[in-house]
Amino acid sequence: MKRIFVRFICPILLFAGNFMLLGALEMELTGGIDFMTFHPDRKTPHSEPGNPDNVFSYYPMGLFNFSLRGDINDTLAYSINLERDKVLQNSINAVFLARTDYFKTEFGPFIGLCDTLDIPDVGIAGSMEAALPGLVSLTLSGFSTLGTQLDFTSNNFREGFEVKLRLWLPKILLTVSAGTKNLSISSDEGTLIRCDALTRLMLSVDIYSKGSPIMLGLDGGHQTYSRTYKQGLGYEITDELKSFFGGARIQLNVSESFIIKAGIEIPFLVTAERPMTVTGEFLNLLKCNVGFVYTFHGRYE
Repeated sequence: MKRIFVRFICPILLFAGNFMLLGALEMELTGGIDFMTFHPDRKTPHSEPGNPDNVFSYYPMGLFNFSLRGDINDTLAYSINLERDKVLQNSINAVFLARTDYFKTEFGPFIGLCDTLDIPDVGIAGSMEAALPGLVSLTLSGFSTLGTQLDFTSNNFREGFEVKLRLWLPKILLTVSAGTKNLSISSDEGTLIRCDALTRLMLSVDIYSKGSPIMLGLDGGHQTYSRTYKQGLGYEITDELKSFFGGARIQLNVSESFIIKAGIEIPFLVTAERPMTVTGEFLNLLKCNVGFVYTFHGRYE
């Protein structure tokens, strides 16, 4: 984590500091843990039915998100995000945003890095949003890396895509989303070693009231989490977990500049693709996080 801070967060803070005089700078820091995770450094072994190695063993993956967002002027803004999750491991993107009342687009570089901190994966991230303010919006977003054998990037490949529909109702924000992301790790010869993938369909409801410092959120949906890897001569095996999930979030506006966030998500009706099985209490597979948002107000706002 110290090496990641020196390599990425310090340059990000220096870069963002140059823009603080232009207006408000919003910083978000969130940390958590996700137990419904394949071990990031090893395969899930397979053998004859009944072998205990075939039972999914949850792994406590630490989650982390650090974001900086700020306005350059009325139509231009920027966003820098450093994230760690169970599929992509470590990733960073820096995008510039252009917006009007009814349309918004953002594009910029995307970098992925495995926990071994070897050669990174380099690509691009972006999104497009069309909206009727205060009524409805539709957002398409995605990212992709090169995944080649060139010296400046690794052989691995990361990609993801999400579509999100938002509806503003009286005191309720309703969001329907569908997204997928994956990380393919390959050898120096380009042969697939492992591919982790996550696909989620989700319905979110945010409940708020004018003048109240508290906003509550409820989430629910279905997810498929899988790992595909080579077994023997060209033979691939896929471990797959499917589940429904439910979650709750809370946001507390402590002041005009400071917000506290927390959330929890629990999978249920979890099933596994044979020959892997899943046992134990579903509470062992929960995901939770806590964090804050702080706004630095620019000198010349």
